[in-house]
Amino acid sequence: MSEPEGPADRICPRCRASAPASAVGPRSFCPHDGAVWVTRAAVEKSDGDPLLGATLGDRFSVVGLAKTGSVAAIYEGIDQTSDALVALKVARSDGAYVPAAFPSFGRERRALTECVSPRIVSLIASGVSARPEAHFLALGWLDGESLRERLRREVVGAADAERIVVDVADALSEVHRRGWVHADLKPANVIVGRDGRATLLDFGSCVAKGALSETLTPLYAAPEQWRGEPVDERTDLYALGCLAHELATGRPPFSGSTEALRHLHLEGSLEVGPGALGALAARLLRREPRDRMASAEEVVAEMGPWLA
Repeated sequence: MSEPEGPADRICPRCRASAPASAVGPRSFCPHDGAVWVTRAAVEKSDGDPLLGATLGDRFSVVGLAKTGSVAAIYEGIDQTSDALVALKVARSDGAYVPAAFPSFGRERRALTECVSPRIVSLIASGVSARPEAHFLALGWLDGESLRERLRREVVGAADAERIVVDVADALSEVHRRGWVHADLKPANVIVGRDGRATLLDFGSCVAKGALSETLTPLYAAPEQWRGEPVDERTDLYALGCLAHELATGRPPFSGSTEALRHLHLEGSLEVGPGALGALAARLLRREPRDRMASAEEVVAEMGPWLA
């Protein structure tokens, strides 16, 4: 996520009036309609989004649109109580983000309330805004880029790759200890900070251990997900193996159409990648859950000496 632009050349996103020089900080609003002042670039990017300039939960100023998704949109926000940057994950009932998305918001809120770790995105607050009607989660701002973006941009060096895998395993150990399965671990759901440390996010697909998962991302789905079977912590470990293989080789373990991926995850043979990560991936990508490593803690313990 990139940091919101500075206060220069700010306007009202609704009436388009220019902000006076005296309008400073997230508690300064347009006198005509009460919207928060935002940059012209944010207005152009939002394409008339009514949430831009709104205040959610009487606390969070929406100052920019970061990205949109199939279930929710991520906005750049400012916490009026501290002036801190936040990420606002929003599902709106008056637009593309329909009420069907709301149950996943409830699961994500519960999971993030229980799972607290430096390697997991933090939940600051949650609530419902009246105008426009929107369910939202206020999350800690992550200053970095997704692992998906990083992999597209460059080959990740071995030491950095191993640190990322250990950080994600550390996050998963907390998730599993609390009785949850993330169920959608993939590079897009890992943020790598400027310090090289990784943080796990997007818990909208998480389920309790032993439950069925409604989510299936073909490149990273475990065989039991393809078979429609209950999932547990070893399902996340399979996805971690996919991630480790991609970091070791520059590509996911399997590729092709959805049907081809189904066949390969269920019956295909794996080409083992190089180094410690390649060997780790081979142990995590075993078809049957009982044959994989038993826990995320085991991954952390085994990879620790490599980092040292």
